[in-house]
Amino acid sequence: MLFIAAAVMMVLRPATFPREQRLLALLAAGFLAVHAVIPSQNLRYIVSADPFVRLVVATFLVNELRDRPRILLAALLVNTFVELKLFHEIFIAGGVYDPVSQNLLRALRMVP
Repeated sequence: MLFIAAAVMMVLRPATFPREQRLLALLAAGFLAVHAVIPSQNLRYIVSADPFVRLVVATFLVNELRDRPRILLAALLVNTFVELKLFHEIFIAGGVYDPVSQNLLRALRMVP
């Protein structure tokens, strides 16, 4: 959701974001658009977009919250907690050693 917010803000206020950041968002959106139309909806393929989406969100947060370091720190801590929870849920509790789609979805209880 933050990626969508970042993309919308970059479209509405392009002058407040560096060119490189806007191009990175365009690249991430391109990855997502291409994978949205691929007939095989496999998590293994969409994972290539993940680092670009994360970079867009991180640079967006830093750009928007530069003058509010406490809020930025809180956002980083929340993200850290979520990532650690997901890691624990998938790899520790779920026992996933091979992160293919079925194993990831099973560990997150998204498939029977």
